[in-house]
Amino acid sequence: MRILICCEDEDYVEVMKKILMKYHSSQEREFEICLTIEEAVEKTISIKFDMAFIDCLMEEENIMNVGRDVMELNPECMIFFMHTELDPTYINESFIIGTFQFLIKGEDDMMEKEFLRACQIYIRDNLKFHFITKDKEKLEFLPKDLLYVELKKSPTIVATKNVVYRGWFEEEMYLLEHHLKHYNFLQIHSHYLVSMDKVRKIGMNEIVMCNGDYLPIAVIKQEKIRRDFRRFLNW
Repeated sequence: MRILICCEDEDYVEVMKKILMKYHSSQEREFEICLTIEEAVEKTISIKFDMAFIDCLMEEENIMNVGRDVMELNPECMIFFMHTELDPTYINESFIIGTFQFLIKGEDDMMEKEFLRACQIYIRDNLKFHFITKDKEKLEFLPKDLLYVELKKSPTIVATKNVVYRGWFEEEMYLLEHHLKHYNFLQIHSHYLVSMDKVRKIGMNEIVMCNGDYLPIAVIKQEKIRRDFRRFLNW
């Protein structure tokens, strides 16, 4: 995890680093400290940051440009703007950019809480499954890459939007099923685990995925499956 801290108050930078390093994480954290806006903008060109903490009290007037540059180069970066007060001008402009959170400097409990929330989102969005195809090609899948997984066959069938792969996950299948169910995957049949947001249509005995594939629905689970879909769609 790469974290940018753009703040000219070196003492407060050390306070922030202590807060951000407080919790053990399997994701290694690398900090880039910038004491000027020019330095921060230059860093964003060569480094893809996962989080950025930007002090609104920098001397230059174009502080929001740092946030814009970071978001333009890496739209998935979570940006935190910091100020000593809830300044409406900065708050409004920062959230137009796509800020993750606006923090008050000195309120360490809030910074700690929001950093942990961001870490949970980061881990969730960067969970990868390792897969080896029949041709010995090594692949990595994010949950959002997957349309469905056929569970019972060997080799395992994995469908993405454009390609269907055959091979084996390095993870145990029960762990794969456990993790995917936290990403809106639903087991519609003993053989199929599908991403509910990739379903195009639900029929009487089958569903149609967004790539056009038809998958069977288990007869004895039809009502539960439809109920789970309605809950997912907030019907």
